[in-house]
Amino acid sequence: SVWFNQHYLKLSPNERFLPELKSRLADEGMEIPSDEKLSKIVGLLKDRVEYTKDFFAHGEYFFRSPTQFDPDAVAKKWNGRFVTGLLPALESLTEWAAPAIEAVVKTECENAGLATGKIMPALRLGLCGVGFGPNIYDVMETLGKQTVVQRLKHALNSL
Repeated sequence: SVWFNQHYLKLSPNERFLPELKSRLADEGMEIPSDEKLSKIVGLLKDRVEYTKDFFAHGEYFFRSPTQFDPDAVAKKWNGRFVTGLLPALESLTEWAAPAIEAVVKTECENAGLATGKIMPALRLGLCGVGFGPNIYDVMETLGKQTVVQRLKHALNSL
């Protein structure tokens, strides 16, 4: 059953799934990140997948920039003005870790008079192309500063 499979995935060490994920990335002609980074990605996705093949399907944005954005999410959640204001703060961040990223986003939200919950979907959309996924600060840390800035600039130009 799906429940048993999900339970097995959650209890298994992240490294158990790296060979299959590497194989899928190779089949897609994509660059294969370090085992450390792949293990982190698997850990972020484990609670959201039902089968091992889902690691790539649910986390493709970790390996490839979105080429399209969910139109419903764009209409409801995109906030280009906030993202434009957030970019300089992200670019100047010296410690690229989830808690530091979260602190910067929260400060920028307060400065803009916006609730953090109103901004999370816009960030997720700009970075991942979809409106769902693991904790956005963990996603941002895992993607890396250069990728985050690049993707948000692309989203600003595209949306």
